[in-house]
Amino acid sequence: MPLHFSRLYGRIPILLVVLLAWGTLSAQEFVFKATYDSLGARHDLSRPLVERFFITYNHHWACTNRGLREEGRNAAMEGLELAEQIGSDSLLCTANNLLASTIDPADPALKLKYMYRGLQFAKAGGSEEQIGIVHKNIASVYK
Repeated sequence: MPLHFSRLYGRIPILLVVLLAWGTLSAQEFVFKATYDSLGARHDLSRPLVERFFITYNHHWACTNRGLREEGRNAAMEGLELAEQIGSDSLLCTANNLLASTIDPADPALKLKYMYRGLQFAKAGGSEEQIGIVHKNIASVYK
């Protein structure tokens, strides 16, 4: 029996290293999971405006992923209203681009209206990343 335990104790450190490495690698994954707001938490006025904005943002993408275009468009409009109340340039940029994504591709002028508004807010906020994203979205409309 002592021989059996010595084999086991020799393998435990290897097993621990493998488990720790696996746990560390799996902890580095980021998964964006849009959450459908079935309870209407985005309308809860006791929550901070920024929290309500991000709940609305996630709700929009969950609606879009489910094919609920009208509900997604309404959520994007709500997000724009919340961003205007907050007054943050980066959130206003995000909200305008979110709204532009809900507009029918057959109406490129309206899409571009919101995208150029978003570009103004991105430039005001000074975010190179947001400026690049908006430019890419504008280019895709022209394409």
